[in-house]
Amino acid sequence: MFIRNEFAFKNTVPEDGVCCVYLLFCNNLGVIYVGQTIALAGRISGHKSSGKKFDYFEYMICDPSDANEIECREMVKYNPPLNTSLPETSSYISIAKLKKILITKLTKKIDSIVFSIPRAFDRGHETKTSFKYVEVKYTDLITKEINKLSLNNK
Repeated sequence: MFIRNEFAFKNTVPEDGVCCVYLLFCNNLGVIYVGQTIALAGRISGHKSSGKKFDYFEYMICDPSDANEIECREMVKYNPPLNTSLPETSSYISIAKLKKILITKLTKKIDSIVFSIPRAFDRGHETKTSFKYVEVKYTDLITKEINKLSLNNK
């Protein structure tokens, strides 16, 4: 459970060394930033001095081993505008990393599909290990296979 703090109760923040996940709120925008720290008072001061405009914050004390998961869950829940990336966890993955994984998987899948397609240039000659063109009539097959792959990864 998150504890709300409106700066009037500065002595209620946990002491340094206590791990917590915190949310910065702007009254008209909702959650604008999610973070984690072991020095909440200093981190909040740092946000203020760096020019982040927020009205209050909430924090949740947590075990350091759970902090990434909690932070990611809150970031996914609120989609705060000042967060640019998720920490690595077993439950969440960044879009950039997902794109990289999908491109690798799709490339391997496409290669396996394409190499199983009969090739006119393969008549007794050495099989080419890579090529740039596929006959248009095979694009539907490739598209169906890619769609199957993307459905299996949801």
